[in-house]
Amino acid sequence: MLKTLNLIDNITEPYRLSVENQYEMFIDQRFKGDHILAGQITGLFITIALYWIVGAAYTFIDIYQWPKFILKYKIQTDKSQVNGKDLNRLVKQVLINQILGAIMGFSFHFLRRNNILFPQPSTQIPTISRFITEWISFILIREVLFYYTHRLCHHGNLYRHIHKRHHEWQTPIALAAIYCHPIEHAIVNFFPVIIGPFLMRSHILVENIWLLYTVLLTLNDHCGYHFPWSLSPVFHDFHHLKFNVNYGILGILDWLHGTDKIFRKSKYFQNHHIYFGLTPPNYSKIE
Repeated sequence: MLKTLNLIDNITEPYRLSVENQYEMFIDQRFKGDHILAGQITGLFITIALYWIVGAAYTFIDIYQWPKFILKYKIQTDKSQVNGKDLNRLVKQVLINQILGAIMGFSFHFLRRNNILFPQPSTQIPTISRFITEWISFILIREVLFYYTHRLCHHGNLYRHIHKRHHEWQTPIALAAIYCHPIEHAIVNFFPVIIGPFLMRSHILVENIWLLYTVLLTLNDHCGYHFPWSLSPVFHDFHHLKFNVNYGILGILDWLHGTDKIFRKSKYFQNHHIYFGLTPPNYSKIE
């Protein structure tokens, strides 16, 4: 395996250097060579602008129930449409959380710029093997932190005063992905995502790819639709439906702790996969 990765690294080295040179030219022209500033600006675009663009597209379908052919991919088919009052409350809370996220992001970058707690990011585009190592680390770090902080939020007063807000959307919509108490947003949403790239001293481009992935993934997990050729959102959708199950993202820790038993016994579990035809799984017969 290591020999194969080394061979791939050697073959792709000229392309890695080319990407690195092009990226350095872009940073020099747009950000005067400041990699951390570039990370701040591009990170804001991904976590705010992209979130609203993609989330609004999903929400348009939810509000206007159009185009009709997409509605057959809805998971919770018996639930009511989005109403204006709920949507207004959602928009306000999401904006508050995004402002909080921006402040925390700039604070973390300030610490990194001054080598406090975190080292400065690498300015070298990683090899394929290094990229894979970092990516696996991001996923595992996020899974562990998200699972345990999320599960903690389901206990007693933490649920009543903090996490219950997120579960107001029993039938989730994409824009509700970060509709939650600001404390939850910081601890459950922000830290598990950002810690990996900071600890691994990842290149800003790798960090942005990771942010892009996590934003699109959480929007997909909350969209309420199970589209063909797409990662299944059924695991987290079932969490919103039943509350005390499926706390993680990958499902590994849920399996380990037995917090997915109800899900595995349900008919939803049968549909938790990527499918490649245009005919959706039948959720209308699932109670």
